[in-house]
Amino acid sequence: AEELEDMEFGEEDGVQEFSESATKLKLQAFANSVSGAWGSIPKAGRIALVAVVLVAVLLCTAGASLGAGFAWGSANEYNKYEGGDYVFRYSWEYSFDRSDPSEALIQETNEYQVKLHSFRFNTTEKRDDEVAKLLDVVGRLMDVDLSKRKQFTETLAIYNETQYDPKGCGYDYSELRTRDYWVGPKTNSSTMSINVNSGKDKTMAATFPLAPNASILEDDDDSEQKLEQDVHACFHKYNRKTKLKNLPMGYTIDSCGQLHESFPDAPGLGDVDPHTRVNTTETSIWVWEYMLDGTWWYDTTKFKLLFTLYYDSLEEATTGEGDGPSGDSEFSMRFYSQGKGMADFEHDILVAIGQVYLGILEDYGDRKYPCDD
Repeated sequence: AEELEDMEFGEEDGVQEFSESATKLKLQAFANSVSGAWGSIPKAGRIALVAVVLVAVLLCTAGASLGAGFAWGSANEYNKYEGGDYVFRYSWEYSFDRSDPSEALIQETNEYQVKLHSFRFNTTEKRDDEVAKLLDVVGRLMDVDLSKRKQFTETLAIYNETQYDPKGCGYDYSELRTRDYWVGPKTNSSTMSINVNSGKDKTMAATFPLAPNASILEDDDDSEQKLEQDVHACFHKYNRKTKLKNLPMGYTIDSCGQLHESFPDAPGLGDVDPHTRVNTTETSIWVWEYMLDGTWWYDTTKFKLLFTLYYDSLEEATTGEGDGPSGDSEFSMRFYSQGKGMADFEHDILVAIGQVYLGILEDYGDRKYPCDD
């Protein structure tokens, strides 16, 4: 205070200079007092005090980083690129490294599903009329004339599907099935599929080791790997699936050892007795499947439109008569990411697809829509 009284300040900047000088003197006085206090502390006490301060700094730093991490995750949980109805892919999610052989052949797809009212399809005439009606709705929403079938690949198939217990071979798989094709391009052949659901965790689905055994495949077209996001009216999830194709008609899954040979890197399959039997879970069902295959969005996006109707017998699936299809029957749209599934999805395309799907739910309907929650 005495030093301040002896100082002279100009009129123009007097207040600012006075404030700065006062602050410097206060800091100097504080430093002198700290230095005096520090000198009075024994050496052992000073070492302990330094240790306490360092620990406090580390804890504060870790807490701040952890808090920032939680805040980032919470903020990004709903960061759907720029938003959009039924857009559930996120900019920060796992992206495939196509130079990695284990990821090079996995296609990325989105499948949008509509649960059908089976009574609308319980005769051959109704089935044909309802297919045309729904395709008209979809075509209008996509701004594509789906009635011009020559512009698309049109396929009709009837197959017998058998579901197996997916949890009996050392890991909790989501689905395990075979299909025997009786009608269509795949007639007299079978397929076998295995998949695992990962909820909203794309990383788990993307990195799950489910590649087929290349040594048992005769051709590149004998297998198919996908990371698919299933989008339903009221929920969505990721799953990783692999299909073996062109198998002999009547192919069955008999043992865990057989599965392990087909998928040598898949978890659990090699950890149990290879002779452990794999049981079927229900009576096999017959499926009538009609599909349109084409491209959209300036020919950059491959799509498949599928009607999958479930019947109790081959005769009912063929004629469309009898009790009609079951309540599990569905219509689905499968869209591939750019490059036929080998690149990341473009946000604008996801938004456009979401609008098509929302339009189907509102214009045509779904047994589960509108959602309770």
